[in-house]
Amino acid sequence: MKIHHLRHFEAVIRTGSLRAAARLLGLAQPALTRSLRELEEELGLPLLERHSYGTTPTPAGERFYLRAHNMLEDLQRAKDEASQMRGELQGKVTVGFSPVILEMILPLVYQPFREQYPQVRLIILETVYPTAIPRLNDGSMDFYVGPSPEKAPESRYQMDLLWRKNRMVIARKNHPLARATSLAQLCDAQWLSFGLRNRPEEEFDEVFRTHGLASPRLLTQVNSVMAVLTLLSSTDSLILLPKALLKSEFFKDSMIAIAIEEQIPGPEIVQIRRASMPLTPAAEALSLLVEKAAGHVISTFD
Repeated sequence: MKIHHLRHFEAVIRTGSLRAAARLLGLAQPALTRSLRELEEELGLPLLERHSYGTTPTPAGERFYLRAHNMLEDLQRAKDEASQMRGELQGKVTVGFSPVILEMILPLVYQPFREQYPQVRLIILETVYPTAIPRLNDGSMDFYVGPSPEKAPESRYQMDLLWRKNRMVIARKNHPLARATSLAQLCDAQWLSFGLRNRPEEEFDEVFRTHGLASPRLLTQVNSVMAVLTLLSSTDSLILLPKALLKSEFFKDSMIAIAIEEQIPGPEIVQIRRASMPLTPAAEALSLLVEKAAGHVISTFD
């Protein structure tokens, strides 16, 4: 089995047809067909099914695609690593941030990284932990930064703690409950949730019942900072977020923290990567910048 077999097979799966894959690879279609036949003969299994509307993987093909894609991603990272160690500073880094953490960390790390690696292609994904797992598995994401998952990840992942800080009740300026001093005064408010738990209700149960209060009845789950800003600015909704977010360009002029007496712990913020594979120099540099930015967040908002 040769590398070109893997590349050809992956191209067919990605494009969905032999013709499109041949065009993408710059090959004659008969040459591509011959390469795929060689791969199937070596494995002793049919990997593709041809239809009038295109080409789809067989069950064996679906499983083989995951491994082929993983191998090609790791091979590309090996090439990137070699070029970066030679001082060429090229390649690609892909990082996933949870929505709130992206807003807090990205402004602190982006420019320093670009100055250090101006030629490296940087791919920034706004995602959450469950969605990040397939990308970490297949090597298409270097690392993920966000709230610690409810269940500890498998041993094949390395999880490093960045910080854990209390959260604040965030609202728009001039909110009718802006002068509230206790969580009890906020029980009947409209609440937004980022869904740190599989069921958002569990998160609110944990916060409110700890203080002997009933959980809010009205919950809206969101998955982006833009949705949070839109709803906070246009309604009387509230949300629990890190205080550091109030320093961001999007929040600082329009949002406030309601000064209640209760302390509300926040989730652990972690960085997750594959334990078995080292990061490329460029990805490692970005990872270190993220750790430094986390230290800035901690020291600024203690």
